[in-house]
Amino acid sequence: MHRQNAAIKVANTVDVDTKTSTSVQKVTKVVSQTPGKIVLADDIVFVNNGGPVGNGIQAGDTFANGADGTAENPVDTLTEGAGLAAQNSLGTSRLWTVYTQGGTGIDYNDNAITAGMTRFTSSYLPIVGLDGRTFGGNTARPVLYGGIISYFGPTLIVEGYDFRNGILDFGIAIFGITTSNALIRHNLFSDIGESNFEEGAGAVTFYVQDEQPHQLVVENNEFRDVFNSIGLIAEGNLLTDTLNVTLDVRNNLFGGEGYALFATSAYGSGLVTTNFTNNEVTGDFSIPFIFWTEGNVTLNSTFANNIFTSSSEVEYMFGADVSDDSKFNLIVKNNQFLGDVWENQFDLYSYDQSTSPQTSKTTYSRMRSIS
Repeated sequence: MHRQNAAIKVANTVDVDTKTSTSVQKVTKVVSQTPGKIVLADDIVFVNNGGPVGNGIQAGDTFANGADGTAENPVDTLTEGAGLAAQNSLGTSRLWTVYTQGGTGIDYNDNAITAGMTRFTSSYLPIVGLDGRTFGGNTARPVLYGGIISYFGPTLIVEGYDFRNGILDFGIAIFGITTSNALIRHNLFSDIGESNFEEGAGAVTFYVQDEQPHQLVVENNEFRDVFNSIGLIAEGNLLTDTLNVTLDVRNNLFGGEGYALFATSAYGSGLVTTNFTNNEVTGDFSIPFIFWTEGNVTLNSTFANNIFTSSSEVEYMFGADVSDDSKFNLIVKNNQFLGDVWENQFDLYSYDQSTSPQTSKTTYSRMRSIS
């Protein structure tokens, strides 16, 4: 008889906080509940690199030693947790959750590689049960010296982690490769250097190569001392693939020192849309926003309702290199630029038949500078 994976057939029993309520989106199905405990459906894989937590999550271990990803027998690395969640997602066509225990006093030093539909969440955020009762949500973020890579997955959600250094010397902490839907939120990124993958890559990088619709969101994160915080690389083939990508970056905090905040490269044909809204920027950055376009793609970028605390390190706010028949449309409005005001806000180059916004009086007047 074929033996099913234990994480598919065994539910998880954990203690529930009967006092706490929250409006955070539910991340797993509750199949039963008693006054002191909830039983979580089996679409969640537990990762714990420390001892028993006291709420039903036991000490983690390896698959080789009998761990199966349940709360009673969690794995102790994100590598094994992500692999199991990806396997189960592909086998069930459902979203699977990797729940990582934080506050153990031990850092995680590994890389998670996943596919399918995967959510990475942690004990930093609560799981909502019946009647608003919650599980978890009262620890520090788990510290990860490494990163998360999603290959061709329909859905990637990453929330509640403390990323440091990134994946080896890759310069990337979260890498979504042709990910259709992504939500990156409530994370901390720090001390992540320059990427050696490709120009424009950042601590959070999305790499798109097909014509499928892509909806990507980065919100409510904090970036400190990161060389380039966010990168979008969209490379559609001029003959076969027409790009259809939207990336929203909103309500984030950027600080410390770095080179860029947001780099976008769009090559081929189709439409790429980026929105940078309601963010707060402090610290020293050389060229906060960088754009490359090539082929006959159209890149529409909007920067609105942000607060920038300027620094003497800035060469110019917006730099663009636009070539071939591509089009670059930039809207900058309702921002506050506090502190220094630079002589050159834009550095834009246009080649061949391409079009890009010029540093015109009309465009410049959209930028509110306060000294």
